[in-house]
Parts: sequence; C-alpha cells; structure tokens
Amino acid sequence: MTQPPKPGGGAGTATGPRGRNGAVPEPHDEIASKLRALYAEIEREPIPAELIDLLERLDAAEERERDGDQP
Repeated sequence: MTQPPKPGGGAGTATGPRGRNGAVPEPHDEIASKLRALYAEIEREPIPAELIDLLERLDAAEERERDGDQP
C-alpha cells in the first residue's frame, strides 16, 4: 500500500531555498544570475593593450584598402 504524498513535499515539487516571493528559484534563474555577475566582472576589466594595437592596425589596413579602391 502506498502512502499519500505529504503536503508541500510531493512528487514534482522542488525543495530548497525560497526567493523573496516564496517561490523556489528555477535552476536556470540561478545560472543566469551567476552568468550576469561573471560578465559584469569581465566588463570592468581593462582592454589589453595588445588587443587595442591589433584593432588599430586592422582599422588602418581597412582604411588603406578603401583609399586604394577609390578612383
């Protein structure tokens, strides 16, 4: 004989910490929150000088190419 599910703990319910509104946070919400924090941290890092130099050289090469293609 099977036991009836206990209130709040039956099949299909999540257990664990609850959010402000009392709802159990979804796993993808936690992942999204952690990714946002990671990306925010990366955005605050300075751009490496080597990358800036490379971008400037690419811009100069594109400009030379455009100037050479114009009549």
